[in-house]
Amino acid sequence: MEKEMNKRNSIRNRQRVLGIAMLLLSGIGCTIQGKGMGYNKQETQVILAKTPPMGWNSFDSYGVYLHQKAALENVEAMAKKLKPHGYEFFVIDNGWFGEYKLQEGTLFAAEKHAHDIRINEYGQFMPSKVYFSNGLGPIAERCHELGLKFGVHLMRGIPRKAYELNLPIKERPTRRATLPTLIRRKTVPGASIATPSI
Repeated sequence: MEKEMNKRNSIRNRQRVLGIAMLLLSGIGCTIQGKGMGYNKQETQVILAKTPPMGWNSFDSYGVYLHQKAALENVEAMAKKLKPHGYEFFVIDNGWFGEYKLQEGTLFAAEKHAHDIRINEYGQFMPSKVYFSNGLGPIAERCHELGLKFGVHLMRGIPRKAYELNLPIKERPTRRATLPTLIRRKTVPGASIATPSI
C-alpha cells in the first residue's frame, strides 16, 4: 500500500516538474533574439492566441455518464452564459459509446463501468443507445445553430470488443485479429493493439 502511494506521489511530482518546465520554456520561446544561434538578427516573434481554447467538457461534470437530455440542456446553458465570454467548444468526452445498465426509473448508471460498448461492423464507436438514442447528430446540430463548435472524445487504438469479434478493417482486406502478426508488436493483454487509419 505504501509503495503504491509513493509511486503515485512520485508520478505526480514528475508531472508537476514537467508542467513547470513547459510553462517556463513556452515563455522563453515567445520571443527569441538570435545572436550567434543561426537565427536572423531580427527579433522573431511567435503570435499567441488571445485565450486558450475555451469550452465545456462533459467529463468535468458527468464523468462517463452524460445523457442526451443533460447534453442538450448544457448546450443551451453554455450558449446563454458562456458564449458571450468567448467559450465556443462543446465536447462530449469519454463514455458516449458505453451501454450502461440504469438504476430503475432513472438515467443514472447502475454500474461503474459500461457492460458493453456500441460499435459498428468495422469496430468504430457508435453513440450509446442507452444515453444517446437519437445519436449525436441533434446535439451537434443544436451546437451549430447556436454558433458553437461540437466535438467528441475518441479513444485511440482498436476497441477490445472489435478485436475479440475479429471484425474487418474498413476498406482493408485485413481482419483485426491478424494485426498483431502484421505489426510485429508485443501487446499487453486487454490493451489496444494498434491505431489503424479507419
